[in-house]
Amino acid sequence: MVKRYSRLAIYAIVGGTTFSCANSTEPLQGTRGPLAIEIVQNCPVVALPDISSLKVATDVTYYRPSALPQLLDVAWREDSQNNRRGIVVFIHGGAWREGSRRDFSVEMLQAANMGYLSASVDYRLTPLHQFPAPVDDVQCAVRYLKRLAAVLSFDSSRVVLVGLSAGGQIALIAAAAPSNSGNGCPDLVASPHVTGVASISGIYDLRTSANVGADLRQALIAYLGGIPENIPTIANAASPIVRAVRADAPVLMIHGRLDFLIPISQPRIYGMRLRDLNIGATLVELTTGGHYLPPFDPAISFRTSTCTLQSFLETRLGPQ
Repeated sequence: MVKRYSRLAIYAIVGGTTFSCANSTEPLQGTRGPLAIEIVQNCPVVALPDISSLKVATDVTYYRPSALPQLLDVAWREDSQNNRRGIVVFIHGGAWREGSRRDFSVEMLQAANMGYLSASVDYRLTPLHQFPAPVDDVQCAVRYLKRLAAVLSFDSSRVVLVGLSAGGQIALIAAAAPSNSGNGCPDLVASPHVTGVASISGIYDLRTSANVGADLRQALIAYLGGIPENIPTIANAASPIVRAVRADAPVLMIHGRLDFLIPISQPRIYGMRLRDLNIGATLVELTTGGHYLPPFDPAISFRTSTCTLQSFLETRLGPQ
């Protein structure tokens, strides 16, 4: 029997098995993907990081695709080297036109406090740059961080991307796309392959302007370089619903039912797409909150999404 929750409605797709606490009392039948995770209802509250125990490097150039370098911040706990944990990479939102790595400064430190090599990255923005420039940037950041992880004795083979809104779309395409050309990347030996993606309020289908809220439509056109219906090849290439992640990179989706920019139908349909491909996926639907959902929030209304994200990171990046 599936338990019902008064403040949180949860819709989970675990591999090929679909669980819906919102609409039914029994799970639908299907197959279970080995890399998907279960939803976690409760866990210790995520503490604010103890800065004194962390090493932090800011304004690090990881890539110079043009005259302006792309920067990242990175942090790790001094006593966590050699613990064989992996890498967390935070990718900010902002409709592909604004935002910065500093938007995830606190979360980056929180993840470092958990023992991971943790980074938050900038990427090129519109209107000067269109798709796939941000995807190339994130893949290059992954290459750079893998090299750094090897130096610091973290596990460089395991990386989880955590993206918010537009950052979720970038993360999912970076996980699905072939390696970028590497033009300007500091390390072409390391692979940009990742082992998991957490998409928070992500954007999954860019093939038509009607798939996003009115406030986001001009931003979508600027990102793609045209009206999506008029440039289907580019729109398809930018849509996670078309370009699914690899089977060894399961996806955690966190989405609000009251999201005014990206309807809840998008992650639901994307999750079903992954299920059909037997790719592990978990979707946590929140009945509270709108589009801007916090990754780590101790409030009871976000406890399940926070705890499930922590579990996802531990499962994909914890000591083996």
